[in-house]
Amino acid sequence: MKIIETLEPFIIKNLLTNINLIIISPLGRGGSYFFQSLLNRHPEIITLPESTTSCHEDLNSIQDFVLKNEKSFDSTKAYFNNVEISNQINIDIDINRLVEIYHLLKNIHKPSNRKEAFLLYYLSYAILNNYDIKKLKFILIHIHNFRSEKHLFYSFIKDFPNTKIIVLTKDLKLTFKSISLIFEERYGGVFDDILISRIRKNLLEYETFKHLYNQFKKQIKIVDINLMHLQGKSKMQKLCDWLKIRYDDVLMISQIGNQEWFGNRADKIKSNGLHIDNYKVYKPGGELDSYQKNLINKSFEHIMNVFNYDKFVEVSTVSNNNFVKDFLKFKEFKATRSFKQKLKSIFKYTLLKSKVDSFRFENKYKIISDSYRNYRLERDSLI
Repeated sequence: MKIIETLEPFIIKNLLTNINLIIISPLGRGGSYFFQSLLNRHPEIITLPESTTSCHEDLNSIQDFVLKNEKSFDSTKAYFNNVEISNQINIDIDINRLVEIYHLLKNIHKPSNRKEAFLLYYLSYAILNNYDIKKLKFILIHIHNFRSEKHLFYSFIKDFPNTKIIVLTKDLKLTFKSISLIFEERYGGVFDDILISRIRKNLLEYETFKHLYNQFKKQIKIVDINLMHLQGKSKMQKLCDWLKIRYDDVLMISQIGNQEWFGNRADKIKSNGLHIDNYKVYKPGGELDSYQKNLINKSFEHIMNVFNYDKFVEVSTVSNNNFVKDFLKFKEFKATRSFKQKLKSIFKYTLLKSKVDSFRFENKYKIISDSYRNYRLERDSLI
């Protein structure tokens, strides 16, 4: 390729020395795919279309890079093409051409370790997609599962010590409102056991966040994606200042590859890019009942304070002690009862058991929220 023929060895060496990483990851439903689509076409950033579940240490070859990032090279498997009302984006590329470009780059600069090979994989992808690689400053990595893939953070930071980490988050009331809409559609309701499973997942994500923040706070920015809709350009300019890249209007448009992406939120309203019309205000009501809202309030009590999020306020106080008493009352029923009475008791038992399980869960995971009691985020960590 003509562009590769013009690349001197010192240019490749300079890129391999100076390119850094941006890692984005969501706390709860933080909008990380949407945010990735905003940064996607900035001329100083290169990213694959999808999130990743592997790091440079896991990759043995350019073919392995493609295989372990399959969703970024196969349109039928990409997350953003399986969102219900999003427009379809073609991300398929000529894999043989990608491999050819990699080997041409490899002939200019033979990688001495997996880190350098990893950088050449991305440079090959950038060249194939017509980036001016001389302008590139960052490779953007999307780690979607904050808790289960936390090892990726440490693996990347070990070899890229100046990595920038952007944590995407939003008001927990909006998060669980969104989750409740999804549960309603998938399961026909918001059942306590499913909700508890989700609360547990989010709490463990916050535990991972706190651990990362304590170690790498100078490298972390926290972005509330909902507020970004409200204050769009000014917040994006602050982020660019932190990354030390120039602001570009392409950051206001959500794009996958070279195409504008009209994704949808849980409320099934299409949105493309940052716009004040996409800013959401929590409205009381909906699928969550008072007990569930209380459970969320208690589970995230101190975390909400740290992130300056308000609790659900339209909830009535419910005594967990009553659940325990009722549960014990219905735990056993006499064999002499009629089948109809037994069945009624079973239903009561199942309902009350879920309430008691909620109570036990609340006590078990309370320690995570309590660990935030006197915790503080530094003001300049927030954008």
